Amino acid sequence: MDDFGSGYSSLNVLKDIHVDVLKFDVDFLVNKNDSDRGGLILSSVIRMAKWLNLHTVMEGVETREQVTFLKSIGCEEAQGFLFAKPMTASELEDILKNQDAIPVNYTEISTEDIKDLWDPDSKLSVLFNNMLTPAGIYEIHDNFIEALRLNDQYCASIDLCRDSTKGCTYNVIDLILEEDRDLLWDILNRAKINDVICEGVIRRYVNSDEIKTFNMKVKHITGNETSSMFFVVLNEVIYDESFQHL
Repeated sequence: MDDFGSGYSSLNVLKDIHVDVLKFDVDFLVNKNDSDRGGLILSSVIRMAKWLNLHTVMEGVETREQVTFLKSIGCEEAQGFLFAKPMTASELEDILKNQDAIPVNYTEISTEDIKDLWDPDSKLSVLFNNMLTPAGIYEIHDNFIEALRLNDQYCASIDLCRDSTKGCTYNVIDLILEEDRDLLWDILNRAKINDVICEGVIRRYVNSDEIKTFNMKVKHITGNETSSMFFVVLNEVIYDESFQHL
């Protein structure tokens, strides 16, 4: 469905017609007056698309900041002048013969600042995307922990290929070792109730049979009666088996 959210590409049409791809226009992100609102709307729609097992594409992308933001909220594909200017069919054929894809180089949060995370051009959003520390934004609703945004360092730390999450969403709690799940809930609850940074050592699956241990720091940033949002930072804990206590 092309240009979703505009004209006839509405929720009613999506309800009645079966499609497998939603395509958005970059106008969601370039409104200088309300770019954070556009980012919030786009993030919500992409989450909805994942629940419906639909793929997502953004057209009209022109900046690396937009690409980084789109990756972090789970948008799967993008097209626009950032990747290539209009070209002839023969020029495109030459590119496809010589390479698999057109190369692109990617280069304490308060409640008041959280809206900036949904503006791809804001300083806070750029900082989040380029942090050297694995960082993410979690939302909890009905005992479901959903990763709303993940920076590249976070994905690398848990060996997550963004392509592997195309068209789907998952409950973070399902990836935590069962014996550590109560501890994770305790960390999240204490962070929310006491409005402080809470931390603990959590083990999680990073592949079907591989387990990594992380020190997780959590800060509650906003919420209401039905859901809560947290800023999460991970640091992998590596045990040196060659070290022995005397």
